[in-house]
Amino acid sequence: MFDTRITSVFDDTLYPKDLQKRAIVDQRLHYDSSALATTGRGLTAPLREGKTEIPKARFDALDEVYKTLDLFLESNDFLAGKYLTIADFHVIAVLSSTILLRDVDATMYPKLAGWIQRIRRLPYYEEANGSRMSQVANFIKSKKYTIV
Repeated sequence: MFDTRITSVFDDTLYPKDLQKRAIVDQRLHYDSSALATTGRGLTAPLREGKTEIPKARFDALDEVYKTLDLFLESNDFLAGKYLTIADFHVIAVLSSTILLRDVDATMYPKLAGWIQRIRRLPYYEEANGSRMSQVANFIKSKKYTIV
């Protein structure tokens, strides 16, 4: 991965050299690319295919992903520990689009909701992720869909 190569040359906190810490970051990255991204694609696939119905089971799967992410944050401010890592950047990029279909309920997932707010307050968030989400938001808003 280019991300891991470039961060290994520079800041140790984004992608730790300590193998135990790095393993946690890697696990979060794998969770992002498998569970979160797959669930997100499952939600948007019907819309991309011109359909107007999204199965409720896909939203149930998203709730399970939110639950797991909330558990990852149970004892830390960031997904892989005390410090911001590339895992946080990867997850927020995908999560930003799923939130457009189902927001994170702060009463059900308080840690995840707090983490999202922390990430959004980063000085570079809007330039790196927020402004690009407007294209995705416009696409989703243009679709009329029902949950079945």
